[in-house]
Amino acid sequence: MERIAADFGPLIKALQLASADPAATLGEQLAQVELSLVSAQINPDPYNALELRYALQALREIDPQGIQHARGTADLECFFATDPHLESF
Repeated sequence: MERIAADFGPLIKALQLASADPAATLGEQLAQVELSLVSAQINPDPYNALELRYALQALREIDPQGIQHARGTADLECFFATDPHLESF
């Protein structure tokens, strides 16, 4: 059965823990994420472990090589255009 969505909450919590120490190295941060995964796996409630693993797998689907960055700002203007009727706020 194909899942329609991921619960990124457990991954967000793991990433917040990993980035809590501003002096931590990348290796220490990755170790903290792994620690969160192991901790979730040994917890009697498997929900967080399943969702954490699924969220990590879902993020693997993102292909950063396929993202084309804007060459200028002209092609982005439509995203930042304001509605003149909302200017009164």
